[in-house]
Amino acid sequence: MGSEVLASITLQIVFPSPSSSNSKPLLSSRSPIHLELSASSFPNQGLPTSIYCRNQSHLPMFDFEKLEVYRQAKSFHLKMKGLTQMNDLQNPERNQLIRASLSIVLNIAEGAGRFSERDKRNFYIIARGSVYECIAILDLMKDQQQIEGDCFRNFFTMGEEISRMLYSLIKRYS
Repeated sequence: MGSEVLASITLQIVFPSPSSSNSKPLLSSRSPIHLELSASSFPNQGLPTSIYCRNQSHLPMFDFEKLEVYRQAKSFHLKMKGLTQMNDLQNPERNQLIRASLSIVLNIAEGAGRFSERDKRNFYIIARGSVYECIAILDLMKDQQQIEGDCFRNFFTMGEEISRMLYSLIKRYS
């Protein structure tokens, strides 16, 4: 059963070290391999605690993917979309909330892709403004009893953390 190899994969199998709590690599291969695991494959050691597999042909991550603020903003946006789908929101609030939360994510990504510090800073400032916009919309919705106080506080806390991280980036590029 022949098949063409499409990607080079690094496989590293890690077992718990009996003498310490740290794990150490037991086997590493840079060749394309096929592996079937069973308890008999590793006598006297049991099954591996973890297997790491990294595709060598994967392009490097975009800079924004490395930022914790991007990951949190993405989570914030997805939760915001969930909120708008669960609640019967009026069209203007729903649309603006989704647009503002998406703007946070997109401006962080675009800022990370800029070369000049001034450009990066401007996009992070816009992203931070969008965080404020989301919180203001949620505050109005809370006052109109469209969302519960606990829901507002959860989003407020998430927004506050994202705002702090963006503030740090803005200061870094000032």
